[in-house]
Amino acid sequence: MKLTVALIPAAFLTVMGGCSQPPTVSLGYSRSAEYSIPAGIKRLAIARFTGKSAADTKWADIASDRLASAIDEAGRHDHRYEIVERERLKEVVDEQDLRAVSGDTAASKLGKLLGADAVIYGTVTVATEQRRARRTMGAYQIRRFAMVSITFHMVDVNTTRRLVSVSIRREYDSSKVHGDD
Repeated sequence: MKLTVALIPAAFLTVMGGCSQPPTVSLGYSRSAEYSIPAGIKRLAIARFTGKSAADTKWADIASDRLASAIDEAGRHDHRYEIVERERLKEVVDEQDLRAVSGDTAASKLGKLLGADAVIYGTVTVATEQRRARRTMGAYQIRRFAMVSITFHMVDVNTTRRLVSVSIRREYDSSKVHGDD
């Protein structure tokens, strides 16, 4: 059975201006992904995604929450599987003193503790850069760039086999804020 879920990873960057209050630039990306969730998967856990820096971790939380919401909504529509409550997952992670789920074996262990058939875990990286561009009316225009990478995997708890791997990489440019890639 194929399941289509709209994955909506997004990056939101605060753009610093001169002395005035900084404007906010919202950059987003949405694409539908189609993949198979094996029929034997009835209970699914979605771990918090990880990031290398504090900023990456903030966006990792947003990405994993959005993915959990999208998959939960699809699961409710099909009545085929259930999602482990995020609070229960957090309790088990804290209880087991797991800092992050960052590999198939750790995901499998977590899934077994939660009674899940599969676990989704992932990473988010946001790299930003700003460049001084052309001079306009005596002032330089600042262009800001971001590279957002999201990778996640679904692991079968019993076999530690990866069922799904998804990588999304997107570049953003503040000069193209209004969707005119």
